[in-house]
Amino acid sequence: MIIDMHHHFMPRKAYARFHDPDGPTTRKIMHGTDFVFYPKLHQVETHLADMDEAGIDMAFFGLAQWNVAGREICNIINYESAEEVARHPGRLLCAATVPVGDLQGSLDEIDYAINVLKLPAITLLSSMETITLSNKEFMWPIYEKAQAMNVPIIIHPNLLPAGAENECTISRSIARGYDTAKCVLRFIYDVLPAFPDLKVVIPHYGGSTFAHKGRMNAFFEGDEETMSKIPQSIRVLPKSPAEVKEYGLDVQFNERFNKLYFDGAGSAGWEPITEMAFRVVNHDRLVFGTDYPMECHNGRDLKWYVDNVKAMDHISEESKNKFFGDNIVKLFNLK
Repeated sequence: MIIDMHHHFMPRKAYARFHDPDGPTTRKIMHGTDFVFYPKLHQVETHLADMDEAGIDMAFFGLAQWNVAGREICNIINYESAEEVARHPGRLLCAATVPVGDLQGSLDEIDYAINVLKLPAITLLSSMETITLSNKEFMWPIYEKAQAMNVPIIIHPNLLPAGAENECTISRSIARGYDTAKCVLRFIYDVLPAFPDLKVVIPHYGGSTFAHKGRMNAFFEGDEETMSKIPQSIRVLPKSPAEVKEYGLDVQFNERFNKLYFDGAGSAGWEPITEMAFRVVNHDRLVFGTDYPMECHNGRDLKWYVDNVKAMDHISEESKNKFFGDNIVKLFNLK
C-alpha cells in the first residue's frame, strides 16, 4: 500500500473566502502566511485520478497553513474535509486544522474534530508569527490533549517565517526549511522531555535537519550528569564525532530524535534528499509524502517520485514498504 502523508486539499467553501475558486492561480501574502491559491487544491476528483495514475492508494489531507486565520476557517476546513473523507472511504484521511493563538478555540476544535468528525490527527505549523512550538501558554495544553488522546501531530512549515526575506525566493526556498529544522530542536529540547509519548511527524524531510544533524548532535546539551563528565576545556565547544560517542551524547540525542517521524515532501521527489533520508533516519520513522498539488502537480510527477524510490536498489524492499505505507498504517492503526 502507498499512502501520501503530505497532501493538500482546501475545500471550495474555505478557498472562496480568500479567492475566486474558478479564477487563475494566484499567490497572496495575507493573515501572516504566503499562500498560493491553486484551483487544483479543491478538485478532489482530480486528486484521485492523479493518485490512481501513480498507484497511490490513500492520501492524508493537511492544511496547517490556515492555523493562523481563526477558528471559523479552521472549522470549515475540518468539516468540509471530513465530508470528502466520508465520500471516499479508504482513499482519504485528514488531520484537523486548529486555530493556534486562540487557546480555548484550539482545544474546542480538537475535541470537535477528533471526537465528532473522527479525524485521526492534528496539524500545526512549525511556528506561528510570535508563537513557537516551545510556547507553554498556547502549545503545552495542545500537546497534553494530543498525548492523552493518542493523536499524532502533523507539522507543516510556516510559509512566511518570522524575519525571512521575500527577495530571491529566500522565504520560500530556504527559510521554511530553516524554520522546520528549528522546530526539530524545539521538540528535542523542550517538547519531548515534557511529553515523551507524543507522536510527531516532521515535514519536508526535516527541512535543513538532515544536513545539520551532525552539527546538532555536536552542540547537543545532554543532562547534567552527562555534561559533567565532559572536560571543562571543551564543554562549551562543539564535540567531534569521536567525543559525541565517548560521552554518550549520541545516545541521548538519538533517543529523542528517533521518536520523530519525517515525511518525504518538500522536494517533489528529488533523489539526493531521499537518499540522505534513508541514511540519517531510522527506517521505522520515514513516511512517504508528496506535497501534491503544490510541488508534485499531477499524476506524472507523483509516479516519477514513486518509481524513483522503487528503483533504489541499495534500499531493501522492507524499508521501501515501511516508507510507502507500513509506517503510516502502524502510526494510525489503520486496517
